[in-house]
Amino acid sequence: MIIIEYVNEYLEGEPPPNFLWRGKVLDFLQLVKDLHVLGVSNGQNILLNEFNYISIEDDMQIELYSNKDKKILNKKEDKTIIIDLDKKLWREIIVQFLHISFEESHDYVDLDEYVVLEDANFIISSDINN
Repeated sequence: MIIIEYVNEYLEGEPPPNFLWRGKVLDFLQLVKDLHVLGVSNGQNILLNEFNYISIEDDMQIELYSNKDKKILNKKEDKTIIIDLDKKLWREIIVQFLHISFEESHDYVDLDEYVVLEDANFIISSDINN
């Protein structure tokens, strides 16, 4: 199970707000497979709430889009979080998810080499003890 939450507290030394995804190694591998389409072509969308191995706290809805030239790493609108990125940027994020699917670890999802909109720090963790 991957648990996703948007928290207003310090996590991993990062000031709030934080967008935290934590779960088991094999669930992140499944996530990589399910998100693959976002890195293949623009014009795709996924509603994370539809996956039975993902639990989203506080009745949030998470919408993922791949659209040409988009650079929204995370944007919160009421109870909805939107991630809208070009397929090339999705490939970079999917590789980060793949990286933490090999062993228990955590990482910060950032696209520092690009100018992106992000309302919160994006932290991913397959360290189930974390």
